[in-house]
Amino acid sequence: MNEHELDELIENWLLGSISPEDRARLEDLIARDPDVYRRVKESQGAYQAILAAHRESMRNKLTQLDAAIDRARTKRVWWIILLALLGLTILALVVLLI
Repeated sequence: MNEHELDELIENWLLGSISPEDRARLEDLIARDPDVYRRVKESQGAYQAILAAHRESMRNKLTQLDAAIDRARTKRVWWIILLALLGLTILALVVLLI
C-alpha cells in the first residue's frame, strides 16, 4: 500500500466514513506495523486538535453574535421607550391645547 492510500484510509477512518472492509484493512495494518500505528495516532491527535480549534472558534463567533443581538435588543428597547415618551408628550400637549 502506498502512502497516499494509507493517508486516505486514515482520513476516512477519522471522518467516520470508512467502509467495513477498509476498517479491517487499516486495523490489520495497525496491528502489523508500528509505523502505521504511530501515523494513525498522530493523525488522530491532529484531527482532535483541529476539531477543538474549530469548536473554540465557533463558540467565540456565537458569543460575539449573542453580544451583538443583546446590543441591538437594548437599542430597540430604548427607541421604543423614547417613542412612547414622545407620543405621551404630544398627547399631553394636544390635551392641554384643547
